[in-house]
Amino acid sequence: MRPGFVHEVDESTPPLLIHQGHRARRQRFPLGTKVVYPPIEPEVLAEPAAELDAKLTAPLDATPLAEQLRPGMKLTITFSVGGARQHSDPRARVIEQVLTLAAAAGIDDVELIAANGLQHKLSETDLQHVVGERVVRSFLGHGALRSHDAEDRDNLVEVARTERDEPIELNRRVAESDLIVHVGLIEQHGTCGWSQITTGLAGTATIDAQRGLAGVRDGQVGERMAAALAGVLPVFVVEVVTADQPFGPNLGFLAAREWEWTIADRLGWAAFDKLSRVASGQVRRGAYQAIGQRGIVAIHAGDPGRVADATATVLSRVQTVPAPAPADVLVAGVAPNTAYNHDQAVDPLIANWSVLADTFGAHTGTPALRPGGVVLAYHALTPKFHANRDAAAADFFTQLLPADDDTIAAARDRWASDEWYLHLYRNQRGNHGLHPFHLWFATAAARQVLGEVIWVGGDRDSAAKLGARAATTMSDALEIAEARVGEAPSITYLHTPPRLVADVEVRP
Repeated sequence: MRPGFVHEVDESTPPLLIHQGHRARRQRFPLGTKVVYPPIEPEVLAEPAAELDAKLTAPLDATPLAEQLRPGMKLTITFSVGGARQHSDPRARVIEQVLTLAAAAGIDDVELIAANGLQHKLSETDLQHVVGERVVRSFLGHGALRSHDAEDRDNLVEVARTERDEPIELNRRVAESDLIVHVGLIEQHGTCGWSQITTGLAGTATIDAQRGLAGVRDGQVGERMAAALAGVLPVFVVEVVTADQPFGPNLGFLAAREWEWTIADRLGWAAFDKLSRVASGQVRRGAYQAIGQRGIVAIHAGDPGRVADATATVLSRVQTVPAPAPADVLVAGVAPNTAYNHDQAVDPLIANWSVLADTFGAHTGTPALRPGGVVLAYHALTPKFHANRDAAAADFFTQLLPADDDTIAAARDRWASDEWYLHLYRNQRGNHGLHPFHLWFATAAARQVLGEVIWVGGDRDSAAKLGARAATTMSDALEIAEARVGEAPSITYLHTPPRLVADVEVRP
């Protein structure tokens, strides 16, 4: 693995790439800017199939999977959604291996459920990308492969309560299974272990208790739910950590250090830049979706808590970078493929989440920006939303923003019970009415400590709805920021993607 590092901009530093969703630009930075580069090229498993066999045979704090399988049992395989599309998804490999063991044990009652929570249900094409064509062909036709429905009251059941008497309502098939094997593709912190169960396979109220405003302010609801489920729900978790290779071979230069660009890379950038200026949004998205095959960094299996700890350790090793002391100004771009838009444009709510939750929030305890500092974010903030998938988000953006968090939270019941949003979620692969609320509240921690957000190149009306400002250029943005941070501020640029976790220097 090539570790991440901090580069200080000097006279010889070339213009640096900043991603703006499905666009990118090259930007010259002021001298002295600290640029935090992520680790790249992590070591991957040479024999992932053998590693999977070994982890299923000797899991963490659990009986070997084959020994837990027996004839006549009710087995449910659940799996995470999202993640970069690949030619051969690791989740498909794991699921096929589990199905092979189940067949050998003589199990006939097997169902597969996508842990999509309040995100849209998966189409047949989506399912083929995740679990493979053979599994779709064998299970989809007779209803044994489906997405979770957090609003299906007949198929939800309370399984436990936390120490504070908070109810945990889960998918009935999951709750009544003799064994649940959950397969997770892990790309970032905070998505390991029990969290994929309690947010992906739960009822709306249970999910909202964790991701709504009260849950975000509490910060411990998910941990309490995990503690309540441990020992109650028979879950065997398999988590696969993949290398963060956000661009396909033809766009590999977008993840390279700029001074290492070859002549071919420079020519590639020139062609890509020209294409992105004239091509349609669909063409640009298609270019970014050609990811290729990601290597597997680690596989862990067994008890959800133990697996989550092991996965978090690996993520820390391959994503953490020592970073400078908190800056006055933090610069961040928007990744083209986030957890919420793998096959659609990055709308303003997702862009806001990408910068203020996913990038700003990726640190080991101290943010890379000082309290009261200014974020310079790069995205056009074009107010376009997918008609079916993000109908609730479009209305949230136009009708509720700008407003304070408590005012927004007061509209929760109206969005949660809206018949049109419910119809789109349950029948038309739309996101749930509460989905935009959770995107917004995920940014609350950042909004509480930073002084201002300025969107470079952003639509002014959209920026205003997000409680921010817009500027045409970096120079304009820094001039606006002077009112808060003074002249000659310290600047840090988090050069993502690939993903990084900032281990910020804490001065006494």
